[in-house]
Amino acid sequence: MYTIIISVIAVLMVSSLFLTYAYSYVRIIFHYIFFLLGLLGIIWLSKLTIISKISLSLIFICYYYTNFSMVTSFINSMIKYTVEIPPKFRKTDEMVSRTIIEVSSRILNIKINSDNLPDRPTIMVCNYAHNQIENIFCLIIPVKMSIVMASFFKRFLGFGSIVKRPIFINLGGGNYSLLREEIPKHIAQGSSIFSYVTNIPFMGQKPYQIYRVSRGMFKLAKELDIPVTLVCMDYIFRTIDGAIPPQNFNIHIGETFKVEDAYYSATKSRKFFKNTLKRFHDTKFKRIDLNRNK
Repeated sequence: MYTIIISVIAVLMVSSLFLTYAYSYVRIIFHYIFFLLGLLGIIWLSKLTIISKISLSLIFICYYYTNFSMVTSFINSMIKYTVEIPPKFRKTDEMVSRTIIEVSSRILNIKINSDNLPDRPTIMVCNYAHNQIENIFCLIIPVKMSIVMASFFKRFLGFGSIVKRPIFINLGGGNYSLLREEIPKHIAQGSSIFSYVTNIPFMGQKPYQIYRVSRGMFKLAKELDIPVTLVCMDYIFRTIDGAIPPQNFNIHIGETFKVEDAYYSATKSRKFFKNTLKRFHDTKFKRIDLNRNK
């Protein structure tokens, strides 16, 4: 019976390993939590001695400590800023931003070139985060912003429930009129608009590969006569078994410009994302100094 249960767990782990590359929304579940739980399940269902089980469990727990530390800290923060200090009791997202930096700086050497931020509200266009958990890091950009996100996030404890100024859109599309109405309102209140404009990474896609950039936001920027600011978000590197080693994590604020042609601007941004992400990738483990975050 034990053999059957262990085999089932192993099959589920292998299946999840495949799914984590085939479908982006399970990456967090598998690579941050499920793989370790599966290993522990196999260990404790095996016929090893109790000493061996405890020893192996401690080894794996230590190996994946950063995963659990980061994920549990993020979950605790989500609960805190959704239940205890919800958006309606906060004037800004500054408190949330400090917490994100605090809980992640033990493993990530966070770098952001905030000196390049524009001095007026703009439409900030960014690449879609590779592992999805990175999406929350847009909140550490030191500027008042309203974040465009799918209405899906509004219904669950998470990103959509902690942001002070969300702009919810439909996953099925047809949001042009909605955004055309909402964006000027937020800009008039001194808030920049933050929007992801690239495709959600899929199976086999390298962290620095960008295949498609949506032109919708650039068309709106031109129509509404609002400048665009390019923002490139780094990815969190994981080993094949999901462990997160100490690493650099960059957010690069690029050029701010007026859109004259939506197609040209989208092509320009795609080149910016590809080149910047490749640079992030090549320097992921160079000169890591976690003390600089303190």
